[in-house]
Amino acid sequence: SSRVAYAVSAVGVALFVACCAVLLCGRSVVSYAVGMALCGLAWNMAFSSGTVLISELTKPEDSVRVQGANDFVIFSVAGIGAFPVSGSIVANVGWDWLVIASLVMMLAVCPMLWRVSNASSQAE
Repeated sequence: SSRVAYAVSAVGVALFVACCAVLLCGRSVVSYAVGMALCGLAWNMAFSSGTVLISELTKPEDSVRVQGANDFVIFSVAGIGAFPVSGSIVANVGWDWLVIASLVMMLAVCPMLWRVSNASSQAE
């Protein structure tokens, strides 16, 4: 249920942070492969748990529409970020700054996730 989904989200965020740490520690193929594997696991955990939370936290009659809008936004942002935005960040300021920006975004999510999960557990 929601409690499990929040826990899976937290693990996903932790894996994203670990991914960033690995990517900042080295420039080898192994570092990149491990970092990207962690990123893939983190993405799947965060996306899957987010899908569960959306379906649990919305009215049944709104769930499909909200999930569709959420998926559209996520994949649009991912598509835009994959080439033009990340490419220009790497070209202008470098790989480390792209990874640091990702790390800052993940760390910013932590207090929000903690607050929402606590509010949800108190409501149950």
